[in-house]
Amino acid sequence: MQGAIVNPGFAFLVTELKQNEQARYGDLLAAASAKGLKVYPVMFGRAQAMLGIVKQSKRGTGKVARRRLQQRVAVRSAKHGSDQGRKSHGLSAEEALARVLEVIKSNELDRRRYRAALQRIQGLIAAALN
Repeated sequence: MQGAIVNPGFAFLVTELKQNEQARYGDLLAAASAKGLKVYPVMFGRAQAMLGIVKQSKRGTGKVARRRLQQRVAVRSAKHGSDQGRKSHGLSAEEALARVLEVIKSNELDRRRYRAALQRIQGLIAAALN
């Protein structure tokens, strides 16, 4: 704590907890108030954690963080579908390329069919309007 700007109430809690690790918040609150210092429960907990009196879990590992992670995973899987389409299924590069080319050819045939159908519909509409 050397060189750092420290809240006087926090410094008081740290000093008192160093002397007596079993001190209770209520007792320290009363002593701090008598000295004109303001202390809060979060300060008490941080001082205990800093001194190693209580365990401190890593930040971002609590219930809220886990719930947010589950929500992000659910949103992502809903947006992108399941991961089954991303698996290689053991295809070699040549086989995968051949499948891609088949899909492209199939799409091109479909496009030509749809275009011909639209041209026939356009002709029928033009004939009906004349």
